[in-house]
Amino acid sequence: MEPTKVFLLTTTWKDIRGRNTLFLYGISGTSKPVEIIINNSKPVFFVEKESDLKENNLNYFRKSLKLKSFSGKPVDALYFNTQRELKVASEKISSNNIKIFESDLDPVRRYLMEKNINVQCSLEGEYKLKEFNDNQMLSFINPKIKPCEMIPEFSVASVDIETGIKQASLYSIAVHLTGKIKEEKKVFMIGDSKDKDDSGIINYYNSEPEMLNSFITWFRNRDPDIIIGWHVIGFDLMFLEKKCREYNISFKIGRGDFPVTLRKMKSGRFFADIPGRVVMDGPVFLRSAFYTFEDYRLE
Repeated sequence: MEPTKVFLLTTTWKDIRGRNTLFLYGISGTSKPVEIIINNSKPVFFVEKESDLKENNLNYFRKSLKLKSFSGKPVDALYFNTQRELKVASEKISSNNIKIFESDLDPVRRYLMEKNINVQCSLEGEYKLKEFNDNQMLSFINPKIKPCEMIPEFSVASVDIETGIKQASLYSIAVHLTGKIKEEKKVFMIGDSKDKDDSGIINYYNSEPEMLNSFITWFRNRDPDIIIGWHVIGFDLMFLEKKCREYNISFKIGRGDFPVTLRKMKSGRFFADIPGRVVMDGPVFLRSAFYTFEDYRLE
């Protein structure tokens, strides 16, 4: 079986049934979405070889290594079953004035760094086809993974909503799809559902819940790799998530079974974690390219 080349889009981890599990989402060279599940990689940090941990009463496996700290002292590795166990152990050991190393590394980042993988990787192993909506995703469990080179063609969804701010009403959701899939424009709009649009672009709905459910189903079916927009995280996506909570609708617009995570950082910037999809926000990219404006509103 030929190796499957994958361009990684998002990563996350979760402690499940006493085991730390890594989830990596990307797209293959054939543009099929890919899920990689790693449940045989244990969270780890390091202590100096001379450290006495006998009185800590913690659950870990200690292993001697041929590694040294920056100060030249030999170190041992402490392996844990879950990231939670690692965090508890790091706090307890540190409180006893014992020096520890690399306890703050994200387990997915550590796993990829140790394999010299940035965003492109090659997979060897069996996979199963996982169905979601009308699409299929290649799902690997603990494959042999190596770095490689590949740049796929992405599908991009530009998202924009129209709202009534004072009434907190959602009037419409507009999406423009481009990239590897056929270009498509779609508008989900509040109105009389009996009305028809000759272009086929606009669909009318009698209520916000109907419109939201229709949008989510359509979006997951089209399955874009990248979401773009202007202030799309802090306004559009957060507003849609708020509306879904209001109507008890699951706002699962990612790949896999993980929920969407949206939040405002202490710095004032916004963060989005949508499994299997990258979100690219206009103002953020302008700032990162050193463009400065008095106002970042579209006006």
